[in-house]
Amino acid sequence: MLKNKKELFFMLSVYTLSTAAWLASNIHAPLRYTMEPLKVTEWHFFSAGINALILLVLVFLKRKELFFIPIFYAIQPLAYIIMSFISPQILGNHPNQMTWKFVNDILFFILEIVLFLPLLLMLRTGDRMPFKALRKKEPGKNKEVILPMWKKGRKWTVSFLYAATVLVLCFLTVYSPIQQEIRLDLIVQLLGFQIVFALFLGIKEELIFRWIFLKGNEKIFQSRLAALFLQAVPWALYHAFFGEGTGTGLIGGGLTLFGALCFGFLVYETESLLLPLILHILIEAFGFYLMYGVLIARFY
Repeated sequence: MLKNKKELFFMLSVYTLSTAAWLASNIHAPLRYTMEPLKVTEWHFFSAGINALILLVLVFLKRKELFFIPIFYAIQPLAYIIMSFISPQILGNHPNQMTWKFVNDILFFILEIVLFLPLLLMLRTGDRMPFKALRKKEPGKNKEVILPMWKKGRKWTVSFLYAATVLVLCFLTVYSPIQQEIRLDLIVQLLGFQIVFALFLGIKEELIFRWIFLKGNEKIFQSRLAALFLQAVPWALYHAFFGEGTGTGLIGGGLTLFGALCFGFLVYETESLLLPLILHILIEAFGFYLMYGVLIARFY
């Protein structure tokens, strides 16, 4: 348990500063879901620099347990900086070909996944790996048992809430004026990209936020409830102000806040990333056309 209120205030300050710097890195950055070449702004360097400074302060204060927070938030702007050396060449060669745009964004997802993987080593969660059920020894016994996949009474609640979210996304996708301009043959033609996009974006978001960051927050704040909200709030704020595809404002922020809480809850229910990942990939299949709808209608 946390020792005192001052300790909690200090940890939340580190968390808030890192989160704010991360959000700032998206100011004036061109949306990935346009045909503009990806470029790095001064805000990406600001974000990485602030988090590096926070890390140095924590090193000076010998607060090793908090290293995780600034490192986590410094990686995303770092991914933009690295990708800037690749992205302009891809889009510059064929600026009017959507194929190169899809490849560019998928490469960015993969790069982020690779950069975040070393943080798994910082969690030191034993056999609590993303796609493996938690094994826990019963008190007084040497035999290991796998925790039940669902706790009684919660399965139907979570399933209903997830179904409601999917219905909202279906409505946004089908009845959007832009989506109605996309011909059915184009949807079939782009099905392969849709699947690959949904797969890698789902893996990226769930592995990074609903496993690495969720478990990191739990370890730092020693509370599952706190970890659940601390991984959901920054992701919701990102979509509320800089959301790509889902729209901005209260609707975009509210949907993503709810989704992050739902998927984080499923991680704790199952002690595995597999189920929320599958559900997220299904949602991203709709997201493909929400994000790329304008470009597809314009360039095909």
